[in-house]
Amino acid sequence: MKRLILFFCCILYITNAMALRQPREMKTQVDSLLASYERTYAGLGRFRVKEISINAAEKRVNIYCSESLSYIPYRPAVVSKLYAQLDSLTHAGQPDYKVQVFAGSKELSALIPNMFRPDKNVDRNRFPKKEFQGTPLMTPLSKPYTVTQGLGNRHLALWQSHGLYYRLRTDRWLWQRDRVFQTVEDKYTMSYVLPYLVPMLENAGANVFLPRERDTQTNEVIVDNDGSSGSSIYRERGTTIENGGNSGFGFTKKQLENTENPFTLGTYRKSGARSTENVAFEWIPDIPEDGWYFVSIAYKTLANSSKNAHYTIYHTGGQTEFSINQQMGGGTWIYLGNFYFKKGIHSESGRVTLTGATKGRGTVITADAVRFGGGMGNIARPDFSYEKMPSKPAAPAKPDTTLQHIQEPNITNNNIITDEKMPQDSLSTDTVRYTTKHVSVSGRARYLEGARYWLQWAGMPSNIYHKRKDEAPNDYNEDIWARPYWVNYLNGGSVYSGKDSASTGLKIPIDLSMAIHSDAGRVKGDSIVGTLAIYTTSLNNGQFSTGQTRMTSRDLADMIQTQIVDDLHQRGVKNWTRRGLWDRSYAESRETDVPSVLMELLSHENFADMKYGLDPRFKFTVSRSIYKAILKYLAYQHHSPFVVQPLPVSHLASEFVDDTHINLSWKAENDSLEPTAIPNRFIVYTRVEGEGFDNGQITEGTSMTLAVEKGKIYSFRVTAVNDGGESMPSETLSVCRNWKSTPVAMIVNGFDRISAPTWFDTPSYGGFTDNGVPDKADISYTGKQNNFNRLNFKGQESSSFGNSDANFENTAVAGNSFDFPYIHGQALKAAGYSFVSCSRAAVEENGELLNGYKMVDLILGKEKQVPFGGNINHVAFRTFTDKLNAALRRYCIAGGNLFVSGSFVGSDLWNNGQADSTGVNFATSVLKYKWHNEKASVSGQLQGVTLPYATFAGQWNFCTQINDKQYAVESADGIDPADNAPNAHTIALYPESNISAAVAYKGSYKTVVCGFPFESLNTEEQRKDWMQKVIRFFEK
Repeated sequence: MKRLILFFCCILYITNAMALRQPREMKTQVDSLLASYERTYAGLGRFRVKEISINAAEKRVNIYCSESLSYIPYRPAVVSKLYAQLDSLTHAGQPDYKVQVFAGSKELSALIPNMFRPDKNVDRNRFPKKEFQGTPLMTPLSKPYTVTQGLGNRHLALWQSHGLYYRLRTDRWLWQRDRVFQTVEDKYTMSYVLPYLVPMLENAGANVFLPRERDTQTNEVIVDNDGSSGSSIYRERGTTIENGGNSGFGFTKKQLENTENPFTLGTYRKSGARSTENVAFEWIPDIPEDGWYFVSIAYKTLANSSKNAHYTIYHTGGQTEFSINQQMGGGTWIYLGNFYFKKGIHSESGRVTLTGATKGRGTVITADAVRFGGGMGNIARPDFSYEKMPSKPAAPAKPDTTLQHIQEPNITNNNIITDEKMPQDSLSTDTVRYTTKHVSVSGRARYLEGARYWLQWAGMPSNIYHKRKDEAPNDYNEDIWARPYWVNYLNGGSVYSGKDSASTGLKIPIDLSMAIHSDAGRVKGDSIVGTLAIYTTSLNNGQFSTGQTRMTSRDLADMIQTQIVDDLHQRGVKNWTRRGLWDRSYAESRETDVPSVLMELLSHENFADMKYGLDPRFKFTVSRSIYKAILKYLAYQHHSPFVVQPLPVSHLASEFVDDTHINLSWKAENDSLEPTAIPNRFIVYTRVEGEGFDNGQITEGTSMTLAVEKGKIYSFRVTAVNDGGESMPSETLSVCRNWKSTPVAMIVNGFDRISAPTWFDTPSYGGFTDNGVPDKADISYTGKQNNFNRLNFKGQESSSFGNSDANFENTAVAGNSFDFPYIHGQALKAAGYSFVSCSRAAVEENGELLNGYKMVDLILGKEKQVPFGGNINHVAFRTFTDKLNAALRRYCIAGGNLFVSGSFVGSDLWNNGQADSTGVNFATSVLKYKWHNEKASVSGQLQGVTLPYATFAGQWNFCTQINDKQYAVESADGIDPADNAPNAHTIALYPESNISAAVAYKGSYKTVVCGFPFESLNTEEQRKDWMQKVIRFFEK
């Protein structure tokens, strides 16, 4: 018996030993397999087995791996392949066992986004528990189309990172990041959100909400029943209007202190909704200067509020109408749109009205303030009196590691150097004595400030932006926490909130939220850091308050990151890096009670990233990718079809049909990345005499005949439309039929360049040497780079590589307005010419567009060949293309008069790093000039040369300094008359160097070529004078 017991003990020991040894052997094999996936998904970290569990009773092998394995963007094919490989490893020991792999706490199949799964495997808990089927907050009534397969009825919350904040420790307002590569993250990410992403989403039909000011207009006008700015007028008409109560907006203080809420300092007005328009409220602003102003409204939400309050904005482009659902969104600012207003009081073209013509018996409309413009920051900080105690140094605050993305290593690649830390801002109560009042505002435009300050101005309750766990002041932390709490407050009481918040929320059904950041850190060797996506599943047992699983946030994060990286690869950025999909606990993705994602688009500290990151074309592509991903995600979530809005149209051209009509034509642009982005209609917008655009006329064709009144300059731009929404606008063309039967000029807009700053790159030195060409305006620029030493990197210290100046951080730097035919046209009109205009693409496709015109004015601006980001093989914006040259040559040979102006008319042909013998030959043989040098003028001064043409006597100046009105000419070309061209002469020079600035040729045809852009002349009077002299020369 003893021997039998001993035998069974031995068998048991041997079996246990084999069971213990087998997982060890399996672990080695699985680790080897995962190492191959590490190479495929380089940069995501090490993929390692942490534990293998063999359950004999259930015949299951569970393999538990490192969290980093979850960073992979899983698809069914990837998961199936990995399981098949693992099955082959485990089959010998456990042939009948089922293998499951866990990355962190998630089984791999759970990491596949719903939309990529077969229907039978879809996770139904990722869909919203209820559908919002009500009336959206804001409905545009003046658009000539309806979005049916876009983002209509969707409400989105998103924001750009950071912003100015008050730092108590140093008693000053600071950026939350350092200036590097001519920008700062606090400004940089808004250059995606404001000019690109928000318009794209709104063009798709979405209502978009931001916790930071979106208007870069630094003027602000308040019109309110309790007091207004300047001489602004509030008035009302109707017998049923009455005071609504003492919980409305009040414009009673220039600065707000403590937690003062401006939406509790005044009253509001209300009236029963009627079926006739005998009730009206009017807000007439006293506008301080001509310009574009966002209009935002305020009202009170009551239990019986109307769902269709009718607002009309009267602006210089006409009247634009909106329907507002006042059952949600009361007690804050609601943006309606951006409109052009003239200085002063102009009730016919500068007012907002709210009428009582609404539907629904027993409902009321309410009226509060209306705001024009973004204004300057008016939140005074700090909100208490304090004195620093010299006897005891302040203890540094312990960072809350759940707050923000900078508190843990952001970049998992071992070659990345990063030294970004959270500001140690708080002062403990032991080191502060509360004494004399001490407050200050930032002194900056409100759009530059962080969310914490805007949300106070926007009427949020103080517990949204004033969260202090230890009662110690820390605006940095408050700014971070305010954003997700604001999302929940907007959403409170809606169908997408499961919390008992009907009495405290704004009842706006927020579909999702998104934070857009750029990261810190750089890669040794200067390769691309790339795009990281962060989501959070750890809160509330992995669910939102509605019961929807937070794993839907991973689906959203995956789809956005995938769309960005795939689109960039397709657009030629083959080396763009896809970083991980992180399930981490960050406030901006954790505290929101709706599907949420935090995106780190790139590293603003990494030179290779910023070669692309400062390029407007890159920003457009990335923003469009984000829009498309949101569109596809929400379409899938709500089981609806989607169509991607079209790309902007191209090849614009105009011509006179008769004295009072022009024909405008264009071409649709194919989107090779999106098969649904095909336009089926187009909208032509019209502007008269440089004021605002109208609401547009819709057409199904690619041309339209339009009436024009003699003596006025008309301008047109075109958008493409489909069921998914409206494209971004085209360039702007201008025309004018002068009163008399005058000669007609054709203006060719050859300046279509937008690009990153010019860069250089060596092993020891690198950086940006100008400010590039912004797309209309650059709101991210801070100042020139001042440290070019690549070997000098000391974290966030001001002496590190890429460090940049701060002298332009308050300026929206002017760039390519795509509206220069209007500027040239003003001068032609003053000289007695009529004119039409077209794009260079139209001329390159059809050179006959130039036939028959008395004069051709070719705008080249700052056109020159530049790479797309760091891809030196992807070059665009050549000044003189072969097709353009052929059209201009034919025009000249026919006896034409050609006026050409641009900064790089010589250097882009002679000094572009590539042989361009055909371009040089065209310049010397047809245009009759040759290149002398670049950077021929610093001052921008011009002096006319009177021999042999006395016509050009005079002095002029062109813009050489960065500003918010006109792009700066950093480098003007010196050009000389061509050799063997005796009839070509210098007509102007740069007096500081006596280098020739402009050349005129007189033969069987005539040319005037300038090494500076005509539109950069400093005043309208100078431009009129120069154009008059050019025309006089042509007519002699």
